[in-house]
Amino acid sequence: KQWYQRRVHGRQLQSIEVSQGARPCPITFIKLVLHKNHQNRKNQYNQVGLTAVNIIGTPVDKAVAQNGFNLDGDVWSLYDDLSFLMYTDTEVAQLINKLEKKKFEAVATERFEYAKKIKSAISELCEAGQMLGSLEMEMHLLADKEEYEEAKDKKSQMDEFRVEVYKTLEIADLLELQGDPKT
Repeated sequence: KQWYQRRVHGRQLQSIEVSQGARPCPITFIKLVLHKNHQNRKNQYNQVGLTAVNIIGTPVDKAVAQNGFNLDGDVWSLYDDLSFLMYTDTEVAQLINKLEKKKFEAVATERFEYAKKIKSAISELCEAGQMLGSLEMEMHLLADKEEYEEAKDKKSQMDEFRVEVYKTLEIADLLELQGDPKT
């Protein structure tokens, strides 16, 4: 067996939201406790590891903390969550984040038709981003197996798919790269 086929690892993804009903909850301290591992004959030293921690929130100064919540900060998005980012193509995730901000700006300026178009595009981009993320994992697996020609073909497939999606969704227009709002 190859080295990458012998590795044994278990993963568990946990997402925890801290709130008081619908209101955000101020947090000043986070403690993570790692309990013992599940027994496995290949883990002789009983190791437990933490791969990533994603904490999303808005820093508050002391004056705001004493008076209540800071609701003027950035809006938390589902697309900031680690569980989304792990399986979505990085470029697409960044694009979704930009579009999400554009959508909030559009709503604030009462450009509702534009916001509706962005919402639809974000939905389509989520699916495309997960597809691209899957293709990227396949590409890396092929490269690990030293199947470089197949990995190169997978990369080309990803690039073609990305261009097609961006063109279909008219991403340049939605980002208003020309500076000319249409709706």
